Order: sequence, then structure tokens, then C-alpha cells
Amino acid sequence: MFEYADIFLKQYKEIVGESVLTSDDTETYSFYQGYPYSVNIAISNSRGTAVVFVPNSTDENTVVELTYPIENYIPEITDDEKENMVIGLAGEGTNSTFNNINLHGSWIYIENSTDSVYCNIDDNSPILLADGIHFNGVSYIDAKTIWREGNITLNGKLVLDKTVILKSSNLKTEWTNEKAVDDSIDLIYKEAIDDIYYKSKLTGIGYYELEELITEYRENEISGFYKVHVNDKWEDRNKIFNKADEYGISQGSVALELSQSINEKTQFEKFLAYMGDIMTIRSLILSLVAFVIWVKGIKLLKS
Repeated sequence: MFEYADIFLKQYKEIVGESVLTSDDTETYSFYQGYPYSVNIAISNSRGTAVVFVPNSTDENTVVELTYPIENYIPEITDDEKENMVIGLAGEGTNSTFNNINLHGSWIYIENSTDSVYCNIDDNSPILLADGIHFNGVSYIDAKTIWREGNITLNGKLVLDKTVILKSSNLKTEWTNEKAVDDSIDLIYKEAIDDIYYKSKLTGIGYYELEELITEYRENEISGFYKVHVNDKWEDRNKIFNKADEYGISQGSVALELSQSINEKTQFEKFLAYMGDIMTIRSLILSLVAFVIWVKGIKLLKS
């Protein structure tokens, strides 16, 4: 687990830190501003694991074992806390998604739902998660203060305020070095896409087209679609960046350099796959020719 966290931090810092950072980048990639990080690991004996990155900290890394499911790592709100707060409703009985979150007062309340939701609050308002909500695939909640009203269900990955990664699985396959690299890149793209969304929303430039693309992208993340269709994930990201570029919305240097690097890698992998297909066909033909020669040779020997 500590190796996963170490690779995650190194990969993120390497990608962002080695880019030519603009003033936009400094604001966009807020996780980068938190270095150095210490790491706290919470492993549930029953279900799931949490990695907590503590910003601006050189404290010793820690690990604890939990007896309860990792979803309960999110604290449950008390009656006193609820009575003293103004609670707003999002969705009000319907399935809340990325593009129809409504804010009232200082709280956002996620209504009971069998679908997961993407919550991103500009002013870091506190969030109260309703009893029975489900989080599937990959979900993000950007808020400094998060409570749950009762039980929630996690099937996949839930990232809280960029610094807490909850996964429903304790299997080593979900916490490999490769996963650490993928998760760090996912965070970088999340920050870049959020920045595009806010700039578009603030100015109104290309907002409806970008909102549609970003909403579809988030819904595919939440549903787990990209876990099976990896190439679609990169293509949908590029659609967002291309559309932002079309409307002159700045994306900073980090996202552009990363996208270019990923595209070059993808093209190379496609080339290798193509060459592999050719070699496979060539091998089959040679095998068939050898088989025919062998059969003819047997017949000649018999004759």
C-alpha cells in the first residue's frame, strides 16, 4: 500500500512538475501545491481500503486496520450537527448527476439513489451523503467537509477532495504500481477537465457543448464503462480538449503535454498490435504451408 502511495505521488509530481507551469496550471493542479505529503493507510478487515494523503506534512506514514467496511471511514453526522445546519436538496427525489446539482444555503444533500453522483462544489461547501446512496465506477467529491447520514455502498473508487482514495477492494490487483500510475493520471485529467468546465461555465463560451461532453464523460466514469473500454476513455478526453481548443479555452501546458504523450504511446501500441496481427497471420500461413508439405511428404514416403 505504501508503495502504491509512493508511486502515485512520484508520478503526479513528475508529470506536473516537469511541465512548463503557467499561472493557470498553478491554480488548476491544486494537488501539486500540497507537496510534501505524508500517507495514512486504513485497511478494512471486512471490505475495502483507504489511502489518505496529508498535505504539507513530513510526519511518519501510518497504517491502521478497521473492523468496519471502508465506506464507514466517512464519518456519520450527528443529530446535533444536523439541527444546527441548513440542509439543501439536490435532485429532490430524482437521481442527481453531474449537470443537475442544485445548491440551497450552505449544504448539498444527495437524495437516495441507486446510481452514483459526481459532486463538485465551488466554495467547498459541506456535503451530506444520504442513507443508501451507491457509488459505482469512479466518483469524485470535492469538499473539505463530508458526512454520511447512514449507510452508503461503494463499488469501485471514490476520491474525496483529491486527497482521500477509497476503494471497495482489498485485492492487490487494485493497488498495484500500474494502478498508482493510472490513478495519478486520472487525477490530473480530472483537474484539467474541471478547469475547462468552470471556465466555460463562467464565460458561457462553448458551455452547452462542453457540458454535454463532460457530463457524458463523467457518467461513463461512474458506470465503469471505461474500465472495459479504455480507448474510449482517451478518445472522450481528447474530444473535450479539442472542443475547448476550438473555443479558445486555455488548458495549460500540463494537460496538453500529457495528452500528446498518451496519444503518441497509444499510436505506438496500435502499431505494435498491427504488427502483431501481421506476424500472427504470417505464422499461420507458414504453419499451413509446412503442414501441407508434411502431408505430401508422408504420401511420397508411403508410395
